Amino acid sequence: MERPSGAAVSVFPVSRTPCPVTRLLYTVRGMRRHLPILIMLAVLGAAAGAAEDEDESGFFDFSYTPGAPWRELPSEIPQAVNEKALVELPVDRRGSPFRYYMDLSALRRKEDNVVRYLVVVRSPTGARNVLYEGLRCDTGEYKTYAFGDASGRLRPLPAPRWRPVSAGDAFRYRHELLTVWLCEGPLARPTREAIARIRHGAEEASPVEGLTP
Repeated sequence: MERPSGAAVSVFPVSRTPCPVTRLLYTVRGMRRHLPILIMLAVLGAAAGAAEDEDESGFFDFSYTPGAPWRELPSEIPQAVNEKALVELPVDRRGSPFRYYMDLSALRRKEDNVVRYLVVVRSPTGARNVLYEGLRCDTGEYKTYAFGDASGRLRPLPAPRWRPVSAGDAFRYRHELLTVWLCEGPLARPTREAIARIRHGAEEASPVEGLTP
């Protein structure tokens, strides 16, 4: 085929493959077009990973330092007691007519160094109190976030306050949770470790039956 007269002649070989600079421009343009989607996926992936680490083992990156400025994290109050997860707490009951049970599925340590738990206190007559509480290992205080009503649902208290743990009342289980089961000095034990200690101390405890409100 003859080339038209006056046409410019290229001295460089013709290639159908874009040069590196052209490919880079295409890549940048594509990233700019999809950047909002990429950012959204990255944020969702990071959040899911953090939640999975904490939820599965309780051994998340625990950065609490005793004596540092403290800020309490929000509490997620369970809807009701998980009866299948109840284990009798291995606490000293001498002089106390009450028995104490913990819903291990609700036991959590958070990064504010507070252990949150759901406990059932049963009297000799069969009446029971259900309490969702938090325990501060570094100050020896507890807070009752919610209580169980007659229907079995947990109701939040309007203005809960931190109070000192006492070893001499009907709720002495708090003292043993503080000194034996949930704390190691000023630090809260990881969730999995605390559950293992309670299960071992309960000596083959089984889920409690007949504890409906």
